[in-house]
Amino acid sequence: MDKNGINNLIMYGVIGVALVFGLFIALSISNQPQETVTTKAEIGASAPNFSLKTLDGKTINLSEYKGKNVVLFFNEGSMCYPSCWNQIKELAMDERFNNSETVSFSVVVDEMKNWRKITQQFPEFSASKLIFDITGETSKNYGALDMPSSMHGGMMPGHTYYIIDKEGTLRFVYDDPMMGIRNDLISGEIAKLN
Repeated sequence: MDKNGINNLIMYGVIGVALVFGLFIALSISNQPQETVTTKAEIGASAPNFSLKTLDGKTINLSEYKGKNVVLFFNEGSMCYPSCWNQIKELAMDERFNNSETVSFSVVVDEMKNWRKITQQFPEFSASKLIFDITGETSKNYGALDMPSSMHGGMMPGHTYYIIDKEGTLRFVYDDPMMGIRNDLISGEIAKLN
């Protein structure tokens, strides 16, 4: 083997080792859901009130839910398929988040017309408690626009959960860049409140 062949072999070996090392680091970081509590809405403080519309035009005011634990799932909405769609559907179907003690809402920032089409094509979404933050103001007030899971930093939320207790106090924030189904985690945090 000539000198150029040996140099090429060494160069490819170094590149290969660097790629394997980089892949190992990326996978070890990304396999861990990340809890983020850096938010404009402060844990232990009153959760910011909001008035947002549902798909059927009803207004949801957070202040009207005192006496219940409230789960808010801030997400991109219709463009976040399948991750956000799956979590929206799972929250709606899970009785742990839809009972006399707890209510869950999926806060989306897209237009209602998008979800009207989706619910026509996929009737199982009609049970989802979608509330529309079309201006993004509520997402901004909660700090959801600047979380690591947001792929559109400052413009759209990513995949972030907020738990508000029965007195209206923000108790838990979980940002999930891995965008998984986190019902068990959220249920465990609610259990700590009761």
